[in-house]
Amino acid sequence: MAGNVSSAPVIAGIHHLTIPISNIGVSLAWYQNVMGATHEAQYDHDDATTGQPYSSTISVPGMGRTLIELRVDVTQSANQQMWDPVTLGVETLEDLETWGDWLNELNVSRSPLYVSSQGWIIVFMDPDRHFLRIYTYETHSANVSSSQDPFWLGDQNPTGSS
Repeated sequence: MAGNVSSAPVIAGIHHLTIPISNIGVSLAWYQNVMGATHEAQYDHDDATTGQPYSSTISVPGMGRTLIELRVDVTQSANQQMWDPVTLGVETLEDLETWGDWLNELNVSRSPLYVSSQGWIIVFMDPDRHFLRIYTYETHSANVSSSQDPFWLGDQNPTGSS
C-alpha cells in the first residue's frame, strides 16, 4: 500500500498533551476554574475491569484543537513535580499581567512576572505541583538581562558545565 515517499508527511498539529495527575476530580475542577477549561467527556477513558475513570480530557480557550488529557498516574505525577510540561503563550506583556492578576484572585501559587530571554514569563503550579508557564510572544530589547530564580525558573545550567 505504501509507495515511495520522498519527504516527511505533514503533521496537522498537536492532537493532545498528556499531564499525569493524582486525582481526576481535583485536577479537572482546577483546570476548569483556573484555565477556563471545558471537559470533553467523549475522550475520557475508564478502566475496563473496575469501570473507574483514569483520564479526563479538556479543551482550553486559545489552544485551538489541541486538547489536554489529565491522566491518573500517581508515580509519574510525583516524579514530575516542579517540571514544566507545557509553556502557553499570550500576545503581550499586558495580557501576561492580566493572567497574573487572575491567578492572584484565585490564590494560585505563582511566580512574580519575570524577564526571560525574549519576552516575559509567569510560572504557576497545578494541584500536583507541576509548573505551567505562560510566555509572551511580545519581545523586549536584546540587552535586557533574564531573571534568575532557582525555584520558579530552575537551574539555568543544569548540566553544571561552563
